[in-house]
Amino acid sequence: MLSPSKRQMLLEKYRLGHCSKDELAELDSWFDSIGKNSEPVFTGDYQRQQTREDIYSRLMHSIDGDKPNQVKSFWTSYLWRAAAVVFIVASLGIGVWYKEMRNASQPEEKVVYNEIRTSAGEQKRLILPDGSVVVLNSAGSIRFPYAFAESRREVQLEGQAFFQVTANKHKPFLVKTGRVCTRVLGTSFDIKAYQNDERIDITVTSGKVQVMAGRQSVNLLPNQKASYNVISEKLLQTELSSQITKPGWLTGELVFEGADMKEIIETLNRTYNVQIECLYPQLAKCHIDARFNNESIDQIMSILCNYLDASYEKSGKHYKIKGGNCQ
Repeated sequence: MLSPSKRQMLLEKYRLGHCSKDELAELDSWFDSIGKNSEPVFTGDYQRQQTREDIYSRLMHSIDGDKPNQVKSFWTSYLWRAAAVVFIVASLGIGVWYKEMRNASQPEEKVVYNEIRTSAGEQKRLILPDGSVVVLNSAGSIRFPYAFAESRREVQLEGQAFFQVTANKHKPFLVKTGRVCTRVLGTSFDIKAYQNDERIDITVTSGKVQVMAGRQSVNLLPNQKASYNVISEKLLQTELSSQITKPGWLTGELVFEGADMKEIIETLNRTYNVQIECLYPQLAKCHIDARFNNESIDQIMSILCNYLDASYEKSGKHYKIKGGNCQ
């Protein structure tokens, strides 16, 4: 450990640029010992050197500013220098300042993302970096980092997916879908948010989910649903008529409750990888309650057309619905 008198001598030699390598090493050791009991703020030799230069410069400037004829004892001089260093490091917030400088000067670590897509008629089961399981429905995409951040787990979804989120109360799980953000700690839920849909639906099967859209927010429990209307920008919460443990589409079941033909046609196109065209525009506004369980697309088309008093023509994967009217 440096004695007070030697510290004074070395600091003076440092100011004049006369320190040898060994003396610089002694100063470095003393400098490093100042912040041993505080949080480390240096990430490399460059920042440590810059801090050292700043402290020494301020210290010696303060000393040189004293009256020229003032005489101090070695011990008083040492206390003054020590107090100056502590004042600079603690009171002036050198540590905090250099933390901010470090964040600003060092380039941020580049986040590498993984993007998974499904084509029409395809589903994919994914395991995220935290162990959460996602089943991505047809014609959708999900984007997530290869490694989640320390404070949160965030993914971006376009389309429909069922999430089984690994519980972690210290790191919330966020799903971004346009203007809607769904926040959970550990639960299972379904999100339907296709690009051209007028509505984003979030349905909870277990746990608790918070859904946010702008300043609007609702908390969902199992068998509750939140719907965000993209046009009116309204967020509504509803109770489901029956208990569910997982969405029907996972097992090939399609459930439509008060859905219009436009929504039904888009769902069938994605699920069966077909192109259905409704030649009578007004028919697209008809609302239907229907449940299909692994029927073929031809069987579904026959059921729908029978209900609508319409007919259809088929050419490969292309279907044209003719005539019909709403019941």
